[in-house]
Amino acid sequence: MGLLDVRRKAITELELWKKRIEDIDDTIFEAVKDKVPQTGSATMEFEGEKISITIPKVVKWDQLLLKRVAAKIQASGDDPETYIRYELKVLETTFKTWPEQVQAIFLPARTVMPGKRKIEVKK
Repeated sequence: MGLLDVRRKAITELELWKKRIEDIDDTIFEAVKDKVPQTGSATMEFEGEKISITIPKVVKWDQLLLKRVAAKIQASGDDPETYIRYELKVLETTFKTWPEQVQAIFLPARTVMPGKRKIEVKK
């Protein structure tokens, strides 16, 4: 058995174990869900051991409505950046379609770094 075969087998086993752990966690949560807040964390005894369950709060903001709010704030004479944090982004796929002279304007603000390594075995 070669390294790629061992790798394939390990990935399959890992996925099965991840799914099994998710199922076990779901069962544990069902048993204690009345003791857990909707978001936040709780520590409790379960099967004679201390466990902690954390449910993160996920907040999403409607971008179109925020733009409207920012316009109202600005129209009233206040600075929207006092209340709203802006994150400007340029899609890489869009950037690549621009003419070179437009890309040149944006290049000083662009940094390219390597991402997390990924190895795929193609069939």
